[in-house]
Amino acid sequence: MIIAEIGLNHLGDRKILEYFLHSLVNSAVDAVTLQIREEDFYNNSHWADFKLGDDLYRHASREVRTAGKKFGLAVSDKAKITQFKHDCDFFKILSKDLKRPDVLSAFKKTEVKCFLSTGNASFDQIEEALSFLNSDTTLIHTRLDNKVSSVNLLAINTMKQKFSEPIAFGNHCENLNVLYAATVFDPSDYFFYIKEGDVYEVPPDDKHAVGLADVNKICKNIVQLKQSIGTGIKAESRNIIEGQE
Repeated sequence: MIIAEIGLNHLGDRKILEYFLHSLVNSAVDAVTLQIREEDFYNNSHWADFKLGDDLYRHASREVRTAGKKFGLAVSDKAKITQFKHDCDFFKILSKDLKRPDVLSAFKKTEVKCFLSTGNASFDQIEEALSFLNSDTTLIHTRLDNKVSSVNLLAINTMKQKFSEPIAFGNHCENLNVLYAATVFDPSDYFFYIKEGDVYEVPPDDKHAVGLADVNKICKNIVQLKQSIGTGIKAESRNIIEGQE
């Protein structure tokens, strides 16, 4: 799947959220995610206005799923995990919660598919986290760093060898071409944040987010470039370059 993450880039503004939803359900993405942070997060005056009402998350779920796309929630509020289990097709577990067995166990009890963002965790920490989750879990290789030199795409291959779970890729790099480079490693899914340029405030996930106007181009290129991976086998073939037969 190609998953567009709104995250908190709606800024707590219903009009911005509605615009994102309308744009994404009419785009080439396969799924859309929103983020629900823990209560303490919203108690910080800087983030207080980013909180959405529960009704808006459910509204988003209906709009996305009615359009035939999947809907996911990245939930850090343990109390809301069970509450929203029927309103999403999958959960995304933020990397900051990877070391919280109580939160991981709450996800397991829902029996909903989970994507575990591995962030800056070590292999041992990932292994430990998996012991608290159900078998329908996909790992997301990502790094919480905007620099190209930190992306470490080779980790996708290493993780495929070490873990039996599928390995997805989540982008936090400011050079969006990294999404294309990741196709060489054939991740199971692609996560990227989205944004809109004409808002009055810089969104939290700004540097590594894809502008709404470029979403379809990104999706098209990922799908086409995946076809270039091939089988890895060199065999005699006919030259079919036009004009050079």
